[in-house]
Amino acid sequence: MIKKSGSVRIDLVGGTLDLWPINLVLDQVITINFATSLQAEVELIKNESTEITIISEDYQTKKRFDITDLTEENFRSDFFGPFRFIAELISCFELTHGFELKTRSGSPAGAGLGGSSTMGVVVYRALCELTNQTLEKKEIIEKVATKEARILNCGPTGYQDYFPALYNGVLALHARSYLPEVEQLYSEELSRFLETHMTLVYSGDTRLSGLTNWEVFKGFFDKNPSISGGLKDISRNAKKAYQSLKEGDFIEFLYRVRDDGDIRTKLFPNFTTPKMIEIHDQLKTFESFIGLKVCGAGGGGCFLLLHEPELKDEISNIVSQKGMQILDFSINIPK
Repeated sequence: MIKKSGSVRIDLVGGTLDLWPINLVLDQVITINFATSLQAEVELIKNESTEITIISEDYQTKKRFDITDLTEENFRSDFFGPFRFIAELISCFELTHGFELKTRSGSPAGAGLGGSSTMGVVVYRALCELTNQTLEKKEIIEKVATKEARILNCGPTGYQDYFPALYNGVLALHARSYLPEVEQLYSEELSRFLETHMTLVYSGDTRLSGLTNWEVFKGFFDKNPSISGGLKDISRNAKKAYQSLKEGDFIEFLYRVRDDGDIRTKLFPNFTTPKMIEIHDQLKTFESFIGLKVCGAGGGGCFLLLHEPELKDEISNIVSQKGMQILDFSINIPK
């Protein structure tokens, strides 16, 4: 049996800037995120037939097909249903035998934590081991990102979601070319600080980031002044956030994470849901509350509450009253 896992990420600052070639048009783009203990997991068991079985334990769904079914005609139809992304990844390999593949996502559906991208990376790593292939980390990311962009069919995908599954830690992704240079910012001190000053909440509302990314992408290259100006503000703020981390000013960094969320709320309609706003308004009366940052493309999914540690219990009570769920996490040590 082959077992693989990878971290879903929490995006902090500079998201959306990781869309190619926006990442190269803007000056010195930085995106910062970290890898969480919330893990996408796969188990792969080889068999001696040519049958492939994919089982999603999250959705209690299963798909069986033969190796010979991995055709372009089937990819262009609904043959594989919700398993098309995985099937496309499988098609990257020359297989002579089948297998059973079980998947567990590690995060709620539509959480805004990059779960599908992470799963793609984890599945690809398992298939590499099955076929005795060794690839560099960025080669894996490029393969998976290409397939996911094809599946989503709504423009380029951001690259930040793929890296935490392979690198762990706290990452600064510096745009230099199609894929960024990776700088590891992890330290035990920073990890403890972020874990105690952030609460991750799942709103229960799902969102679809691909369509939002396309609207931003199109608006940027159509020279929409609101979109262009907003992305430049996000970029400037991300650089300041990066500098605060390099200087060890973690409190200032939290305010920059908050500012990233504020810029997006002003820029994108419906980025925060009414329930998120209600929680924010309840908490802003506390001096130890810093702010709210929606994860991913917004409109639902997960969000971060930024605060001093003593506010944890109050946050737990308010979140529970709103029918939302706190997702406990820790930051994974770099690989």
